Amino acid sequence: MLILTGVGGALRSGLVVLAAIALGRERFLSRGVNLIAQAALQSVSLWLLLEVGVGVAAIPTSMLVSGLPLLAWYLRDFTRTEDARSSGELAMNDSAIASIDFAAEIKRFATTRGAAATISLGFTQFDRWIVAVNSTSTFLANYDLAARFAVIPKTALLTLGLGFVHEATRDLRTRGIENLAKRSNRIGIGITGAGCIGALALSFLFVRISNVNGLGVFFCLLVVLLICNSVHAMTAPPVLILTGMGKPEYELVYLVPSAITGVIGIVVSLYYSSAWGVTLSIWLSLAAWSAIFISVAPRLIRHEGTTRHRELAE
Repeated sequence: MLILTGVGGALRSGLVVLAAIALGRERFLSRGVNLIAQAALQSVSLWLLLEVGVGVAAIPTSMLVSGLPLLAWYLRDFTRTEDARSSGELAMNDSAIASIDFAAEIKRFATTRGAAATISLGFTQFDRWIVAVNSTSTFLANYDLAARFAVIPKTALLTLGLGFVHEATRDLRTRGIENLAKRSNRIGIGITGAGCIGALALSFLFVRISNVNGLGVFFCLLVVLLICNSVHAMTAPPVLILTGMGKPEYELVYLVPSAITGVIGIVVSLYYSSAWGVTLSIWLSLAAWSAIFISVAPRLIRHEGTTRHRELAE
């Protein structure tokens, strides 16, 4: 069991690195499809292994079953010769690249992304600990299950939408950036909608083959979390575009106030011992500030596009 877990963890870590390399090589679609295929394969293999009575070992085994095909695909893909288009892009605009203070840029990106990741971690991981304080084991189990299904739309959008970063770095015209923002919103709505349908379908399938206690509570939680996560997912296109424009700090514009109002709501809910209050405080806060950010994002993108165009013209 320990060996299986260690090998499975090492394989997962290696795939994270290979996925980052695929992103750098601009293989966005194939990278996204493979990541989604791995998640689906792991879910199916885990269920099958549990059905045949493998037990706890089914978890690391499913990681191996789903990870090995993806590893083989990445290794085969990376052995190919780099295409001429990528080589040409690396060689262009040497003077502009030479003028960049990479140390400062890396520090700024690391600080901003680190802060954003920490706050996001609080919403997606520490929420279980907070909900557990004033809830029954049944409520917590239903919450955890609903949260796992509800995150599917955002995961799909982030996985398939990473190309927006690359496009934002290439199209230097203000009008081009605005068109990219509009196109990315349409794509985001489509992917998020498909993700919601997939999450609902998988949840119904799971309920049919499993014994879920408190079915009504589970579906109420699923609806609330799915709506809030879908609204939050739509922040991904503008955040990715602004990141590609060299402005990753804009993600904190809505995450910081979301965390502040969420904590205030959590404190009040804990005082009144309300599990539902804690749940709504976390997710409604994130959804509300995400909606505000989505409404102002086009102006932010337009402003940054105009500023960048002016700087390049000088």
